[in-house]
Amino acid sequence: MPPAPVPPYSPQQPWQPQLQPTTPKPRDLDWSGFPKFSGKEIYPGIGPDFMSWGQKFLTRLRAAQAMSRGNWTKDFRIMAFSGKLEGPALAFYDKMQSMWMAESGTGTHMLDRMLGFYSTKTPVTKAMELMSEPKPADKTWTEHFQYLVYVAEKSGCPDPFVLQCVCDSATSDTKKAMLTKLDKDRPDAMRHAWELVAFAIEYESSTGRGAGGRGGGSGGRGGNGGRGGQGGRGQGFVA
Repeated sequence: MPPAPVPPYSPQQPWQPQLQPTTPKPRDLDWSGFPKFSGKEIYPGIGPDFMSWGQKFLTRLRAAQAMSRGNWTKDFRIMAFSGKLEGPALAFYDKMQSMWMAESGTGTHMLDRMLGFYSTKTPVTKAMELMSEPKPADKTWTEHFQYLVYVAEKSGCPDPFVLQCVCDSATSDTKKAMLTKLDKDRPDAMRHAWELVAFAIEYESSTGRGAGGRGGGSGGRGGNGGRGGQGGRGQGFVA
């Protein structure tokens, strides 16, 4: 007798393991190598990226539950979350936990409340000012490009402005060479910016001009920008 046909996949009936409630073992809560969130800024004046960290946490949480073959209760999910905080972020969470538990008590609610405190939207004007500074002499082109992309993403600056800043932040000789390759009409400004970064690396290496940007090592990554964003709950998390 032939086997019964397998029903086709449909978005309304996605395949997923049927996990039952389970109690995680201590090793299930110990995520070796997973970075803890302290509230420290990646770049001064830009604010910590809790949204990105929180999304990675939820991805790791889902994987940990699947590997332990069950869904954890909310208490263990919250325990996993608090165990991945440290420093000022942990101290703040410990202070606010009882109040947040009274509001909802779910793990995603805890993440949303932390996001409300650590969600810093860098004003576009400030971001443009920071991005317009010369590439520091002690930073590689790769590091500088990562910085420009990060600030642009946090503030909502358009990709063409990143492309412009890549050229403007170079030394006069490197900029002159980069402008011969610049095509402002290309629709893929971010890809074009990375190509110009690769060109700048090769150009400075071949000409012996790879000392960095115009402004020297003190050029601005600085600023006192605080953590701000103590108000709303940000975009929110979905477990």
